[in-house]
Amino acid sequence: MNLPLLILSGSLALNVALLALTAFPRGSGRPNAEKSSDVISESSTSASVLHPTSRLEDRAAEPVSPATLAEIASRLRAAGLPAKAIRAAIDAELSEQLKATLGETRYAEYVRAKEYEFQRLADLSARSGLPSTAAVQVFGVRDFVSSESNRIYSDATLDLEQKRAAMKMLAGNARLQITRLLGPAAAEAYARQSNRWLNPVEQGSAVTFTENGQSSRPLR
Repeated sequence: MNLPLLILSGSLALNVALLALTAFPRGSGRPNAEKSSDVISESSTSASVLHPTSRLEDRAAEPVSPATLAEIASRLRAAGLPAKAIRAAIDAELSEQLKATLGETRYAEYVRAKEYEFQRLADLSARSGLPSTAAVQVFGVRDFVSSESNRIYSDATLDLEQKRAAMKMLAGNARLQITRLLGPAAAEAYARQSNRWLNPVEQGSAVTFTENGQSSRPLR
């Protein structure tokens, strides 16, 4: 396992790799001397700038070596992949390596801490004088709604109307849970965020969350 890769957040890792690629012309076995030194120096410095909300990432911090960057650039150029595929491959590899190092539970905490919605929710909970566990519990409601809406969507034992009714009930129960956890005032403030995924479920769509955002599948 290449531990230096683990400290790079997704977006930073992609930028580092793509910067390194510019130092290696396609078909070349060695870097362009001028660009390579600049890229490796800049990337090694940038890699030490970590996500401010993630203590987990801080624990693993160590500089990315120039040799590591050179290896990344060489492999990606040799593969001849388009930029989009390169981004996806690097992101998946880093995520898997980080998950293997941290374990499932700590990796889930790390991913959650990076989410903008969770950061907003944690700030709202703190301003409302709620315990730190409130934001985690509410985010758990969001994850449950996602998994349950997809389960309902794929349930072959339910007809269309039954699925719609089940999703509507799921969204209603989620709103009640959020109000119980946050209190009426904070729940109303959080509704600006939660309605983005609760409204589609209430209207009959399964929702899924990824690092790239939210997607939904309407019942047909």
